[in-house]
Amino acid sequence: MCTKKWMRKWEHRGYQGSLTVFFALILTVLIAIVITSLESARYSALSYFTAQAQESALESVFAGFYRPLWEKYHMFFVADGPGLISTMEDYLSYYENPGKGVVKNGTNLYGFRSEESRAVEIVTVMDDGGAPFFEEISEDMKKHGAGNILSALTGKDKLAEEAETVSSYMEQLSEYGTAVTEIEESFALMDEQGKKLKEQYDALNEALQLKEWPETVGSEITDKAVSCAAEALRISGQEYEKIMTFTEQLKKGVELERTRMLEEQEKISETAYEIMEEGLRDLTEYTEEEGSRRKAADSLKELLEKQAGGLINIEPWENGEITDAFSEAVKQGKEALKDLSYDKGQNGKREESSLLKAVKDWKDQGILALVLDGTVTVSEAHLKESVYPSKLSSFEEQSEGGAVEAAFKKGTAALYMTEHFGTFRETEEDSVLSYEMEYIVGKYDNDKENLTAAVEKLIGLRSGMNFMYLLQDREKSLEAEALAAALVGFTGVYPLIRLTAKLLLAAWALAEAVNDVRRLIKGDEVPLIKNSSDWNLSLTGAGESLRAEGQIVQNRTQEERTRGQQDFWTYEKYLQLLFLLGKTERQGFRAMDLMEANLRQKDSGFFMENCVYHISVETTFQAEARFTQIPFMKRGGASAGKYRFRKLAAYGYQNPRSAGEE
Repeated sequence: MCTKKWMRKWEHRGYQGSLTVFFALILTVLIAIVITSLESARYSALSYFTAQAQESALESVFAGFYRPLWEKYHMFFVADGPGLISTMEDYLSYYENPGKGVVKNGTNLYGFRSEESRAVEIVTVMDDGGAPFFEEISEDMKKHGAGNILSALTGKDKLAEEAETVSSYMEQLSEYGTAVTEIEESFALMDEQGKKLKEQYDALNEALQLKEWPETVGSEITDKAVSCAAEALRISGQEYEKIMTFTEQLKKGVELERTRMLEEQEKISETAYEIMEEGLRDLTEYTEEEGSRRKAADSLKELLEKQAGGLINIEPWENGEITDAFSEAVKQGKEALKDLSYDKGQNGKREESSLLKAVKDWKDQGILALVLDGTVTVSEAHLKESVYPSKLSSFEEQSEGGAVEAAFKKGTAALYMTEHFGTFRETEEDSVLSYEMEYIVGKYDNDKENLTAAVEKLIGLRSGMNFMYLLQDREKSLEAEALAAALVGFTGVYPLIRLTAKLLLAAWALAEAVNDVRRLIKGDEVPLIKNSSDWNLSLTGAGESLRAEGQIVQNRTQEERTRGQQDFWTYEKYLQLLFLLGKTERQGFRAMDLMEANLRQKDSGFFMENCVYHISVETTFQAEARFTQIPFMKRGGASAGKYRFRKLAAYGYQNPRSAGEE
């Protein structure tokens, strides 16, 4: 009764529930705002958590670097490139599956799941010319104080390049010497025919002094002279053709060598270039039409053709008496041939230098037999047939940046190689090849050929360095010139004497280089730049040293070396120089060959091409709306009541990380 009365009282006053509705509406709006705010905050948190999950999963993948590669070669790489995405997805499951990983059972306001992950970019050890490989080398060597060690190699690559250029010139000089020798031999044979013809003219002239010279008596003399003239004409024609053939070959060779020298002029000193150019100028005496030896050959040919033809083409007898034309031809021929003065020495043949002969014989021998003694056994190990990294790359040399960056890259790589790979002097255990560093600077799949190639390169390098020293040592240069004069000075051909002197210097430098490499192989040290006290072979003893297999000549003791020049280099340091002279990328891939071959002995599934250094991954995540779905946050084709996130993350051992969202 009271209640009805109270209600009638309120109805009388005009209150019909409007305030209650108002507050209900206000409360609805407030609840919507709160729910939307919560969902918005949750959406932002989901965006953050998915990004963190993706990056954490990537970090977990890269934390699983291939330990054998790190333990043996100090390099960080993930070894399973094809399985990397699936591995990352496994790690993602720890973040999206309640109870499995960090999230415990119960209501999960930030639950999400990954739909798909795909690699946007994968950088392997072999990409960009092996750039990741060299980055790892740089990092490893920095930790070992490579900056201090690298100073020992600074500038030495330029010196080695100069030696390599000079060594190439020496090889060409030897070929030029062979061509000049052939030319001079042919010239000597032509001159010999001229002398024989001169003897016939002298005999005819003596016979003409007789008042009576009947045909029955003199025909034998004239027939012999005509026969000699015909032979002289034939042989001189053949030898002149040989001269022209060798002259043309020599001319082409000199032109090519001069072009090469111009291209590489910046690699050698002005003094060395001028001396080398002088040698080419001497050869122009043979190659140019106005050259002294070329003109001498042309003149001799013309003389022999004229004088031999004078005997062949004129009838000596008429009515039993010698003809006036023949008599006049004999007088003219005797006068024309009187100046022939070419002599082949007291014994009738040119003397040959024992050193130059030893060089010729040396080139026909096996080089390893020359530098190794009989007690050394050379490894016969070889790489098994497989598609190694060096066979998978086209070796398009990549830009190495500025000069400083390029020098640092090559220098650190050279130091790294000798630290982590075996050599002939010090082999590594459990390695497929015994001479690993020799393989890196070489190209063959077996130890013997790689050692041979390395020895040949070292001899070439030392030959160039030795030759440059000899060119600057006035005393030794004069000694070579004196011997050259003794050998070919009788010819009076000064270009030949100068060329022979340079050939002797080159042969001397080569013999000293062979002795140097023998010492390196034995474990001794050899200075990069020699002086007079570091030189071991005499000019007269150099040839004998080339013939003595594996025998070392050394004038200085260890104590004397210590007191003297300090820049002595070991076999391993010379191999570093050979590395500096080679193509960095190409040699880097050969190092990868060895890594793969060695590690596959215990893990047949390991391949360098699958080693990942850096990756960019795009992952699509999906999450359900909990409180309400915010329409403008519905992205990426998400279905009703769901959100979709696309995250981009990158990770690498040295490369910076980048992330993004679509």
